[in-house]
Parts: sequence; structure tokens; C-alpha cells
Amino acid sequence: MYVIDKPNFIAGTLINILLEERFHVMEHDTVSNGVGRQFALDLATEGPRALGRDGFDRLIALAVQFSAKKNCTGDHVTVDDLCTVLQQP
Repeated sequence: MYVIDKPNFIAGTLINILLEERFHVMEHDTVSNGVGRQFALDLATEGPRALGRDGFDRLIALAVQFSAKKNCTGDHVTVDDLCTVLQQP
């Protein structure tokens, strides 16, 4: 059993979803070199300051809803919903 802080876990998931594929295309392995983990840690620790507490909490909550099993068909939270939150200043 693992005990994981949800915002940290979701930050890691967001980094994997949003950046890992782009880095992979450029032949950079963000997993073995620790870059992906550092990006996730940066997002989790600096996200509230950079996005404001409300903005960061909204991003994490929507990412949790997006990745939930009950959303497997995209009926509750769509990719567009997630992208809209990501693009907000």
C-alpha cells in the first residue's frame, strides 16, 4: 500500500499526459532522467503561487474528475474542459 498526496499524484499525472509524449518524440526520456518527476514536484509546489490557490485547486479538482473511472466515457469532464482550465491565465 502506498500513501500519496493527491495534488502531487495528480501533478505527476498531468505532467505525464501533457509533456511526456512531446519529450518522447524529441527522444528525451523524462522518466529515467528524473525530469518528469521534477516537473511534477515543481507543479505541485509552485502551482498554487503561479496559478493562485483557487486556480490551482480548480486545476487539480478538474484533473481528478477527468481521470475518474466514472468519467471513462468523457460524459462528466471533457478534454476541452481540462484544456480550458489549463489555458486560463
